[in-house]
Amino acid sequence: MAFLNGRIPGIALATTYLYYPGTTYGRRLLLTAAPSAEAMALAFYLEFNKPLYATDGYRDYATQVELKAKLGPYAAKPGTSNHGWGKALDLGSNVNSFTSAEHRWLRANAHRWGWVHPTWAHDGNNSNGMDEAWHWENVGGGTSEPRILRPRTGRGEVGLGATGDRVKRVQELLNERLSGADLRVDG
Repeated sequence: MAFLNGRIPGIALATTYLYYPGTTYGRRLLLTAAPSAEAMALAFYLEFNKPLYATDGYRDYATQVELKAKLGPYAAKPGTSNHGWGKALDLGSNVNSFTSAEHRWLRANAHRWGWVHPTWAHDGNNSNGMDEAWHWENVGGGTSEPRILRPRTGRGEVGLGATGDRVKRVQELLNERLSGADLRVDG
């Protein structure tokens, strides 16, 4: 079913576990985009030993109007925002710096989960939008395998992506990269 930009009903959106400090809930995305964002966030966590924070996700039409009034030419015309399709995230966690290791890693790996840093966001051409190191879009493809959820800890849940050998590998990586971790490697 097709929806208008900024007018996606709540039933077609999922709340992700990509939080931002000081917020209560994760960022919303289309149901089809959320699992791959969570899988990407887990891989980021394993690589950098820190959460992948999202500063923005789906923007309804009213929010687009507010941002346009506040930011003027630095915000999309309401009804045309990439965030209004429920397939865009603005990321923090040092991804928002073009020169950071986190940004370079995401540029090299995000496609594995169906995410891209669109050309307009990094081409240096202000006539088609401003450069935005933080802006990422889901284009489909990639992996969004079923998740194994850990109990709620107040920081959300993390999707592991699979069972068996892949979970064993995640457990091994956690033991290697987290000081004091002593997980039983059992899949």
